[in-house]
Amino acid sequence: MNIFLSYSVQDTDLAYIITSNLNKNSFSVQRWDNPVKFQIGNSPIEQIQKALDNADVLMALITDSYLSSPSAQAELTAALFGPQKCNIVLIVVGDVKLPSFLADIQYTKVSEINEEAIAEIALHLQSLKPIGKSEYEPIKKTDPNNEDNHRLFISDIRQALMENRLSFVFGAGISIDMGIPDWNTLLLSVLNTSLQKDFKKNHLKAFPASSLILGKYLKILLGDNFEKVLRTCLYDSVKEGPSSLLLSSIVNLIRPKRNNGHVESIITFNFDSAIEDILGQNNIPHKAIYDEGMDFELSEIPIYHVHGYLPRADKNAYSQIVLSEDAYHTQFMDPFSWANLIQLYKYMNNICLFIGLSLHDPNLRRLLDISVRKNTREKLRHYIVKKRRKTISELDNILLSLEEQDANALGLNVIWVNEYEEIPRFLNLIQ
Repeated sequence: MNIFLSYSVQDTDLAYIITSNLNKNSFSVQRWDNPVKFQIGNSPIEQIQKALDNADVLMALITDSYLSSPSAQAELTAALFGPQKCNIVLIVVGDVKLPSFLADIQYTKVSEINEEAIAEIALHLQSLKPIGKSEYEPIKKTDPNNEDNHRLFISDIRQALMENRLSFVFGAGISIDMGIPDWNTLLLSVLNTSLQKDFKKNHLKAFPASSLILGKYLKILLGDNFEKVLRTCLYDSVKEGPSSLLLSSIVNLIRPKRNNGHVESIITFNFDSAIEDILGQNNIPHKAIYDEGMDFELSEIPIYHVHGYLPRADKNAYSQIVLSEDAYHTQFMDPFSWANLIQLYKYMNNICLFIGLSLHDPNLRRLLDISVRKNTREKLRHYIVKKRRKTISELDNILLSLEEQDANALGLNVIWVNEYEEIPRFLNLIQ
């Protein structure tokens, strides 16, 4: 049986142990360094598919290092979606959480790579039914591991909460239910207010592709009135009354509990005061941090507004809003700004749960990438909640897997939900 072994370069020692032992048991194991090597200048995916031409099995050594390695995952993507088809077997080492795009692939789980594990892997390989390339169908598990993963996710996040090292990272998605507009809606509202027009969302296509450039134009257009108009548009549609289910579940997690740990901090990319308002309504001590040198009491939970702060009630509390291109460049280019340093510290020392944001922000991606590179012990330490798009075609499945691989490479486990209404239920299970 010809086996192509896919692994992260950080797991070279484990790959060597597997290769040498399986070769003694009448298997033919091929790795990139034995005898195939990448040829500089050639297409990596073509080389991978060429190597898989002669393979009966692609065996992937799944570790945290593997899931955060773009090159390792490229090998797996080529096997899953490329024209060359072969059996795929995952060797999951330790308590690694499988991404959902691998949930249907057969796997063998071992606590470590030793003689007993090698024997189990060999037995699994021998049980595979040899099939022709034209007859290939991925062998699926009868019980996909999504629920198993959710249990592991909940356990990890709960443990971080108990140890007082859980940080929330919030984006615009958490406050939309309250009537706070998302980024594009806010820009459109500011535009309409400043020009006394009634442009619709589809009219934004006529403006620069980057919302940061549009923000810059609006800032120039409004001059000294920028803050006033921005505040009006930000809170113009706020709904009074009970908070959303999502915010209620967030508050319940933040609420201090005797002997149950507490949320260590909150990082928010929003400049509204939705979180402060609801924490105040629930008598939970907190402090908005929006400028360098601000401190807080030990009894207060700090809320770091890394893109500035424009509260609803306190007209005196204001900091530079990162809504325009110039403000964004200022923050991006200053690696020692308090906002960059506090994010990097939390990403490297806490377990962070990302809710209501995408991973499109280049500065956030840069800081997460630094955190992954610096933290050699725990590659996948954080979590992000994402809504799963409907997968209709093979292209949808490829895009979904690439999206998850991208998050993994930035140190994030993805918690997929089919509907946003599932997020509060997930958060309630953590308590």
